[in-house]
Amino acid sequence: MIVTFNELKSLVGDLIAKQIIMEYFSFSLLEYSLARSNTISENDRKNLINIANLYLNNMPLQYIFKKTYIKDLEFLCENGVLIPRCDTEILIDLATNYIKEHNVKNAYEIGFGSGIISICLKLFTNINIKACDINKKALELACKNAKKHNVDCDFHLADFNVVSFKNYELVVSNPPYISTDYALDEYVKKEPKTALYGGKKGYELLFKIIKKCYLENVKCLICEFGYEQKEVLREYLKEYNFKASFYKDLNGFDRVFIAERLDYEKN
Repeated sequence: MIVTFNELKSLVGDLIAKQIIMEYFSFSLLEYSLARSNTISENDRKNLINIANLYLNNMPLQYIFKKTYIKDLEFLCENGVLIPRCDTEILIDLATNYIKEHNVKNAYEIGFGSGIISICLKLFTNINIKACDINKKALELACKNAKKHNVDCDFHLADFNVVSFKNYELVVSNPPYISTDYALDEYVKKEPKTALYGGKKGYELLFKIIKKCYLENVKCLICEFGYEQKEVLREYLKEYNFKASFYKDLNGFDRVFIAERLDYEKN
């Protein structure tokens, strides 16, 4: 495989070449290390080069291989649905801990995408969870992922503005939070814009979620947000009587908040 590896490396660099080879052959790290000097068929060589060229044309590897990994679990990934990022594992971990510590029975997710947050929370806590999204492709994909992991999540098509949160103690969301004038990388532009842009300033959709959770007496709100939005969100949450704690991502940027309602009235 050394010839192919060098060909790929010259095209996309060492790290991406390694990812392509490991994913294409379903290699573990050890298998990859042992196989680098092996020979492969001409057909495999052509396929690997084609994959590299797709990547060079800004097609994300997750769309090419139609899968991704979150919390060491494999999820199906398809063009037309937001690609899950590893930073969302922070939201999953925080929500999991909150559910366990506070014995939360019912939760709602806004904008489920490929379904990873709801599915992970169901796997890790067995909570009753319902989730909405406006993307029909996302609904189909999330249902496939729930079936893949043998969990029962109530995914449905709906705009969160017309959904009632009154029977839910916890709302979680990784909403669109990028400003419309932000210069995205070309490969990110392959993802659906409705899952990326949160408004002219980026945080408008988060404001709507916070206000709705206040009006409908939600006890706790856990959200992912943009790295420069902490202070404006802190003030807005305070305005609606939420006490917020903020948490950083793997790169040290503010990324997730847990906001608890100070005047929560149990239903």
